[in-house]
Amino acid sequence: MLAYKTFGSQYQPPPSWIIKAKSVISEVVNPDRCTGCACGVNVGTATWILNNTPAQPPDETVIWQVLIRNRWLLGIVVPYMPDGKVRCERVELVKTVTRDELMEVTVKGDDNG
Repeated sequence: MLAYKTFGSQYQPPPSWIIKAKSVISEVVNPDRCTGCACGVNVGTATWILNNTPAQPPDETVIWQVLIRNRWLLGIVVPYMPDGKVRCERVELVKTVTRDELMEVTVKGDDNG
């Protein structure tokens, strides 16, 4: 499953995370589905990222495409009343993408949000 993530737009990443392609980052996930935002690796759909991460000229916020491997799906918590964001126990950083590329994802209908 593919999703998207930014770093530093909401909270600073833990120093233990290595933010580069093919890196796997992880964090203990808060299992409480009644809590909308909590610990874990928070990721979102392309639509959620576009709507909740402002472009910051001249350098836009760096957006990462992340992979949630099938064997990691049990480590996902989807809050009640989802808005396109989930928290995960583990994700792999795939590549950086631009806002234009995210807009293409939403137009093609490849986005789950």
